[in-house]
Amino acid sequence: MSAVATVISIVLAAVFLMAGVPKILRIAYFRERIRHWRLPLSLLPVIGAVELAGAGLLLVGAASTSRRSAAVGALIGATPPPVVHVACSAGTSSRYDATGRGRRLA
Repeated sequence: MSAVATVISIVLAAVFLMAGVPKILRIAYFRERIRHWRLPLSLLPVIGAVELAGAGLLLVGAASTSRRSAAVGALIGATPPPVVHVACSAGTSSRYDATGRGRRLA
């Protein structure tokens, strides 16, 4: 792995680490965000664990010579909660307005 790719992997790992730890600790801001997205609160540490796994895989990728492990770490850690929200709510039949304030549409 080139020096530039190693530096990028380490920086991304630090970002995923800083994003994952507060979710594992259930900081109030992230509890509010998860409620806003209408996800179960129990999913918050799971999202944090996925981000930490992505950070770990990015560091493994930076330490190894395989580009594939760094790419997998970036893809795992980059899964945002809204994607999880869309996947979780795909089977629901209720619709909400575009403001995100939770007003149901007829």
